[in-house]
Amino acid sequence: MKKFKVAVIDDEPTAIHVLMRQLERYKKIEIVGTASSAADGITLVENVRPDVVFLDVELPDMSGIKVIKSIKIACKTQCKVVMYTAYDKYMLESFRNYAFDFLLKPLDAS
Repeated sequence: MKKFKVAVIDDEPTAIHVLMRQLERYKKIEIVGTASSAADGITLVENVRPDVVFLDVELPDMSGIKVIKSIKIACKTQCKVVMYTAYDKYMLESFRNYAFDFLLKPLDAS
């Protein structure tokens, strides 16, 4: 059974934890790493080549919208970027910058 490799880039440890708990329920998903900044996230993507990246919009060192292009280059494959934020005002801009999907925080922690 092929597992989908997933990386999470978010500067909020609680948000990472909640998302990881949700994703771990699926046997086809393997969480291959997390990062708390855009720079660390791009490096993570270059190193692990995930299939899916959950990316927060508001990171301390760069907007997640700007990070999408760097991730697409770093993946060198068809990795999908899911924008993951508490602000729906970024939805249209995310899709215009080739986000695969858009997920609003907070996720239900149950």
